[in-house]
Amino acid sequence: MPTNLTLIFSRHQEGGICTGNALLKIIAYIKPDVIFEELSEKLHEEAYIAQTLNNLESAAIRTYV
Repeated sequence: MPTNLTLIFSRHQEGGICTGNALLKIIAYIKPDVIFEELSEKLHEEAYIAQTLNNLESAAIRTYV
């Protein structure tokens, strides 16, 4: 069974056409089964529990989820 893997690289802050909204559109278009985000346990808690970390990736993923 073929497996598709889409790897997206982004900046940690918005700049030019690299925005949270643009990343959200890409994620929504792809409709991934799994999203891996490189975060330490502490940053994961800040991004998804306390929601105090608002970097480009975390904000787009929170909105998508």
